[in-house]
Amino acid sequence: MPRTRAPDYKVTADGLIEIGLVTRPHGIAGEIRAQVPPEYLTALLSVRRVYLALDGQSARRAFKVEARRPHQDVILYKLEGVATRNDAELLRGAILLVRAKDLPALESGRYYPHELIGLRVVTSDGAPLGEIYEVLATGANDVYVVKEAPDAKETLLPAIEGVVQSVDLLNRVVTVTVPQGL
Repeated sequence: MPRTRAPDYKVTADGLIEIGLVTRPHGIAGEIRAQVPPEYLTALLSVRRVYLALDGQSARRAFKVEARRPHQDVILYKLEGVATRNDAELLRGAILLVRAKDLPALESGRYYPHELIGLRVVTSDGAPLGEIYEVLATGANDVYVVKEAPDAKETLLPAIEGVVQSVDLLNRVVTVTVPQGL
């Protein structure tokens, strides 16, 4: 049975991000509809190669992107070698992956969610809070969901100046000042 929702954006050992899901064909010329997290939508419009993995298969197939465009809350991709609706139908339910290095660079101080997931979070005095399990895009600002363990109580930290002191991707640690009342 095909998946019905986009996967979490996990980074594989070979640098690919599981970032979306092919939901169905679009039109008759071989376009596919890809459901992706909204915070990646714009970035994925510049990617020139995508990888697809069908459910139950670890093998991934690379596709050159011939055309792409946003459509409502999805991206429509026209992929090399996918010429008909029937070709596109065979890709329904495939996981969409991209190389992390193929995503456009963000401005200084901005991060993709896949870069933050799993980072340790410590207070400015060095006390551990847990790690980032999820990044919620709320519109005004992102919110980091921090937990000590998967089943532990979560702490929600707004990703704003005054709370997030530093993000060190190399050492995989985020330093924060916890607002009063949390």
